[in-house]
Amino acid sequence: MKKGPKFISWLFAFIFVISLINIAGEAQETSPKPTETPLPSPTSTPIPTVTPEVSPSSALSTGIVQIMTNHYRLFYEGSEEEAKLFGQKLEAGLELYNSVLHFDLNKLAIKLKVRIFATKESFNNYLKNVIKETKDDFVYIHYTDLGKCEMVGFLKSNESDLHAALLHQGLVQFLKAYVATPPLWLQEGLAAFFEQAQWSASTRSFSLPTELVWLTTLKRLVKGGTEGNLIPFDTFLVLDKFSAQGQLTVFYPQAWGLVYFLLNSSERNINRILWDSIAALDPSATLMENSTRVKEKAFGWYGLSKLENAFKDYYTNLKSLSELVAEAINLYSINELDKAQALFLQVKERSKDSYIPYYYLGLISYGKKNYADAESYYLKARSLNAPKALISYAMGVNAYADNNFDKAVLYLNEAKKEDPTKYAEKVNQVLESIQAETNSKS
Repeated sequence: MKKGPKFISWLFAFIFVISLINIAGEAQETSPKPTETPLPSPTSTPIPTVTPEVSPSSALSTGIVQIMTNHYRLFYEGSEEEAKLFGQKLEAGLELYNSVLHFDLNKLAIKLKVRIFATKESFNNYLKNVIKETKDDFVYIHYTDLGKCEMVGFLKSNESDLHAALLHQGLVQFLKAYVATPPLWLQEGLAAFFEQAQWSASTRSFSLPTELVWLTTLKRLVKGGTEGNLIPFDTFLVLDKFSAQGQLTVFYPQAWGLVYFLLNSSERNINRILWDSIAALDPSATLMENSTRVKEKAFGWYGLSKLENAFKDYYTNLKSLSELVAEAINLYSINELDKAQALFLQVKERSKDSYIPYYYLGLISYGKKNYADAESYYLKARSLNAPKALISYAMGVNAYADNNFDKAVLYLNEAKKEDPTKYAEKVNQVLESIQAETNSKS
């Protein structure tokens, strides 16, 4: 039997109207809360004379395990096995930071100190003893003496939140071990960039982020209007902490955006600005001196006005995940399958945990009569928690089109069983067609 327009309509009829705000990535944008870096003692040099550590009495209380890694000294409230795993994460984070910074690790004068407590209460009690106040999240405490500096945190039930806090303050700690007062945009932009990295238990490593969580916010700022405007680059590059804290809702997305832009622009001269910024840092300079130095030496030759315009153009044209999905769905709806496929492949890379790109890639492969590829994409969508009835029906129709009637009947009945209200009538129509074709061949 020829499978004509009516048959095809059965497939199109069950496609969900997908809510774009449920796509993983920017569409579920969160604004990671910036964490402070207390400065109990003003700093003048990044690698001062190191003195023996004198730990507060609570530091080595019962249940605290001390672990030494290549670059860290970890005090961990928990088992030795858990401490070793956390130590691996610290080292993996350092490797990630240095994939961009390229610092000479041989010049790291001391192992970086980290304290991780089992509970928020223990964390607060320790901070009260050390800095006379509590904090909402991980904090890096910096002194002129590197031997006293430490990152302090606590375990969290949500592993992604734990990793984000670890990577954010871990970057701050690593950067400040070399340069005590880097420009704020560089410090916090790198921290916001790295904190989205994903941990792989199999490779024991962090991978650079693919989800652009600040992009939607930044695009609104680039556009300007009632929701705010970008800080002019001439001011932004030399902001002090007080000025930045007064406009955090703009400063953080813009800092992330500048780092991401410098790293990912297709123009090599723009990429060079980030490396020039890092090279221009002076370990003994003040915040304003380093900020001015970087502004002049790394940005001055390109031209701030020219760079600011290039920055705005880049983010005006860079599609958010929701925009990318909307365009891809529209192309699919008008049967521009090749163009839709190209965009959904991009979506897949930027939203690795969403079933939606795999589902649509399955539909596109089906439309191109690549039935084996379609089944593979549908199975991947199912593994990412796509609605079972939706995928079963799609796989049933796909198997029918591929003349695999036994498999088609199996999947179609699964769909009807999972959601009879939505699929019973459609499934029965396809089953009748299968039966008619079977009878005609007998």
